Amino acid sequence: MFLAVVLLLLSCVSLSDACSCFPHNGPDRYCQYDLMFRGTAVAEYEEREEPIDHSDPLWRYDPFSDWVYTVRVEKAIKMPENLTKETTITMRTSTQGSLCGTRFPLDVSIVFFARVNDQGEIETGLCEPNTPWEALSDWDRELITEHIVDYCDSKDASSSSSSSDSSSAPPPPPPPGGPRALN
Repeated sequence: MFLAVVLLLLSCVSLSDACSCFPHNGPDRYCQYDLMFRGTAVAEYEEREEPIDHSDPLWRYDPFSDWVYTVRVEKAIKMPENLTKETTITMRTSTQGSLCGTRFPLDVSIVFFARVNDQGEIETGLCEPNTPWEALSDWDRELITEHIVDYCDSKDASSSSSSSDSSSAPPPPPPPGGPRALN
C-alpha cells in the first residue's frame, strides 16, 4: 500500500521551472539597466544553440534557444557609447517564459530596458519594465525620456563620492496626483 501511494505521488510530479522577478519600485529601478530606449521590433526569429532532437521527450522545453529581435531605435534614452549611433540593434530574450523570456509584438513602439551580457549581446526579459509607448501616461513618458538619466547619473555621482555627508540624488519630479509605479 505504501509503495502504491509513493508511486502515485511520483507520477504527479512534473518538470517545472519558474521565472522569479525581484520587485523594484520608484525611479531607482530604472538605474540598473545598460540600455533604455524607445523602439519598434521589426523582425523576430528563434535561434538555437543545438538542433532539435524530436526523439527527446523534452524537445519543446528548449533552454538553449532565444528569440532574437531586430529593433529599430526611435529614441535613445540611455545607451553604451558604442551603440549611440545605431539605428537598429539586435536584442535577445529566452524563448522560455520560465527562464524569464518574453515575446514582443512587431511594429509596436515600446520603451525597452536591457542589459549587455558578458558576450556583448543585448538581453531583456520578463522582469524588465518593457512597456508599449501608448500604454504610458504623459508623466511616465516625460519621466523616462527627460528625467531618469539625469536622476541615475546624479545618484551614481553621489554614491561614488568619498564624502561622508554626500546627500542622495534628488528624485525626479512627482506625477500629478502623486507617485505611482509603472506596470
